[in-house]
Amino acid sequence: MRHADTWICIADAARARFYRCDGPGRGIEPMLDCALGAHSRTSFKGETPGLAETIAGRLDRAAEGHLFEHLVLVAPMPVLGAVKGSLKPATRARVVGEVDRQLTHATPREVETHIRDTLPH
Repeated sequence: MRHADTWICIADAARARFYRCDGPGRGIEPMLDCALGAHSRTSFKGETPGLAETIAGRLDRAAEGHLFEHLVLVAPMPVLGAVKGSLKPATRARVVGEVDRQLTHATPREVETHIRDTLPH
């Protein structure tokens, strides 16, 4: 996978979608859409955040591989907090925006509308 300026991770309790944005005026481009199995799901009401750890693990590996400079996280607040809390400190330092919204079923254009102000460019 090639380097991107910004990755956008959109998650809920059952799936995560990943987008990339290569710079100002470039828009966002879908990269990966993954449904997470029942073993990874959690209600995020105090249980072990298996889903959050799965998402954070993917983001940590991508950050370690220098695949992105900036990261925007989009999820309902319980999921958002769990994912951010599961990231390694070096990955967490790349987070430039957080959006408390349910957007896993949104189109790329709808996602752009909601995250435009959080992108670093």
